[in-house]
Amino acid sequence: MELDFYKFCKDCKGTVCCTKPFFAFVTEPEREKILEYLRSKKIPMKKKDIFQERQSTEIISGITYYLIPKKKNGECIFLQKDKLCIIQPVKPLDCLFWPLTLEFDPKANEIDILLGDCHFIREIEKLGILEEWVAKETEKVIQQLPNFSKNDLIAFNSMDDVPYLKLVCSIPLTED
Repeated sequence: MELDFYKFCKDCKGTVCCTKPFFAFVTEPEREKILEYLRSKKIPMKKKDIFQERQSTEIISGITYYLIPKKKNGECIFLQKDKLCIIQPVKPLDCLFWPLTLEFDPKANEIDILLGDCHFIREIEKLGILEEWVAKETEKVIQQLPNFSKNDLIAFNSMDDVPYLKLVCSIPLTED
């Protein structure tokens, strides 16, 4: 069963993805893709307004990653009034697979795939297809992991104690 994710998003009144409280994590390669896309579409945005730079202080310190900031009302800067994303074709992994998200544990050298709570999840749960959807989307996330270095994955390391995220699975990473 193919779902129209956007149909659910349009009806959402919640605040757990493109609105408060989350920031989208963006790796350096994803950042470059987004900037190139914005230039190619002549969408006027300044680099300093698009990304908030962060330095990892975890086990692998000194790694730079980025967050997509929010507007004053808490919405993602790329979210339009119709709830479509300006950067849809080049969304970072963190946005692309929501309500699945990642957390990298450098000590264990594994990725946890977590399921967030949102209108879409509640609706497909009512339809009885949540488990099937999660399995299919988890496989898509797993297929994307080889595209990211451990340094890239450092961006996904601050999901501790977020109460509405549920562990789907943990994936051990192979040594480089």
